[in-house]
Amino acid sequence: MKETIVTVLSSGILATFISWLLPTLVFKRQRKFEYELEYHKRLLDKRIAAYEKIDRIAYFFSSAVQDSDGRPYHFIFSAEQNPFQNECIALMTELTKSNLWISDEIRNELLSLNRFLFENRIDFTNIEKGKQFYNQLGEMSDKIINIARKDMLNLSDLKFLRKQGKSK
Repeated sequence: MKETIVTVLSSGILATFISWLLPTLVFKRQRKFEYELEYHKRLLDKRIAAYEKIDRIAYFFSSAVQDSDGRPYHFIFSAEQNPFQNECIALMTELTKSNLWISDEIRNELLSLNRFLFENRIDFTNIEKGKQFYNQLGEMSDKIINIARKDMLNLSDLKFLRKQGKSK
């Protein structure tokens, strides 16, 4: 009789412990999964925002107008200051300073564009400069678009964060 009581009590205690432990473990695992999912979502949101800015920069050099002399230039160039010019400069500056969310390849291409604009003293209010460098700027824009397109296929893959900045 005594053994039966001990068996029943120990079974009850064991059952209570297991019924407490199992949901606790499942709950902790679920919370960890939700945390990782939210963390991944936030990183992905940052990447998407960065690539939207890159898309906007490429847009400025993707559309062209033709001057009265028949030579084309990108619409960001104009004789007077326009809001696109300031936006482009702000986006370039922002992406250059906080480029953690973009691939090394597209970062390098953006730096090349920035360097090209600086070295050639390109002022967006100088239409002649726009005509002079129309082809080069178009090629750089196309390159940025192609890299961004390729990067978009792997946007949710955050392994690039581990490799970023390593020399190749």
